[in-house]
Amino acid sequence: MKPLDKRQLFTFGPILPEHWLCPCCDAGDINLDLLNDVWELWRQIGSHWKITSAFRCEKHNKAVGGMPNSYHLTGMAVDIQPILHTPAQLAVMAYATPHWAHHGLLLYPARGIIHYDLRPQPAALVDTPTGWLPLWPWIRERYPHLPTPNYPHQHPTPPGDP
Repeated sequence: MKPLDKRQLFTFGPILPEHWLCPCCDAGDINLDLLNDVWELWRQIGSHWKITSAFRCEKHNKAVGGMPNSYHLTGMAVDIQPILHTPAQLAVMAYATPHWAHHGLLLYPARGIIHYDLRPQPAALVDTPTGWLPLWPWIRERYPHLPTPNYPHQHPTPPGDP
């Protein structure tokens, strides 16, 4: 039996290999925990979102303005754009999905995406014109109708990973 290639391994539901692999060179080494967490999000809330970035080679990461230490470079990050919801709504739904509260969940309202990574310490932040702020107070202030957790883990410094 032939082993699965990357394109077969990274295909599930509406999520296709081109969503996981670097768009400039087709390289990709996605962490299986990340793949499982994204699969769980898809299983919990359906396909009302799309992956805009996952693995990036160094050349592509630099071209899109990624940080030199980006989790995308090691296949441990994914950027997701909601289709039927706001990014804040998607962040709330993602946080309720197993494992997403234990790693990095970043909201980029100006770009219309959320970022999830497998950093070892929990972080929930929002990128604002004045800098990084704790995510849940920001959402509660702007979207009081959305259920938000009493999130105890606030990352004191910018995450350094668009």
